[in-house]
Amino acid sequence: MGLAEKRQLKKRQEQKTYLRKTLRKINKMITTLDKTKADIIARALKAKDSKDMHIYKQCVNRLKSQAHFRYKAEDMYHNIKTALDFRDMTDVMNVFSKSLSIISKDIDKGNKTNNFAKMQKQFDTALDGFGNEMIKLDDFIESADDAYEDTASESFLSDADVEAMIAASGIESMLDPEIAERVSKIDELK
Repeated sequence: MGLAEKRQLKKRQEQKTYLRKTLRKINKMITTLDKTKADIIARALKAKDSKDMHIYKQCVNRLKSQAHFRYKAEDMYHNIKTALDFRDMTDVMNVFSKSLSIISKDIDKGNKTNNFAKMQKQFDTALDGFGNEMIKLDDFIESADDAYEDTASESFLSDADVEAMIAASGIESMLDPEIAERVSKIDELK
């Protein structure tokens, strides 16, 4: 392995480490947002019970922001994962290309003893099939990009959704089990 290849390998390892750290940081943010959501709901319930509508409205706005931040964090996470998939696909295509080169050389050597026309036809058929799969992959990626754009343009939570989250009745069914347990403990303290 030459010096340039060693540098490239080291750089690739540093990039992988950075990407893992980034994904962990995003996951940590999502977890923190989920934990904070329970606290905000508890404060909203307390403010609503004490008729402090100013604090209650702040909690409502904060819940909306939290939902938006969580959505964006999830979006960032999945965009990085998708980009990693593209990079992995590029790596596979590079290996594929090198493999085809090796195969082509073997075919060239053996074309005197083999039916080269038949092999070429099989090879062309294989490449056509691969090309069709790449077109399908491109169509899928385009479709996914359009879906991401459509989803991003939609509203995250309406006032009614937030009211339903804060309302004491039925809140457990809307929240994950950990938050539902915290809310029921708050209800017991009342």
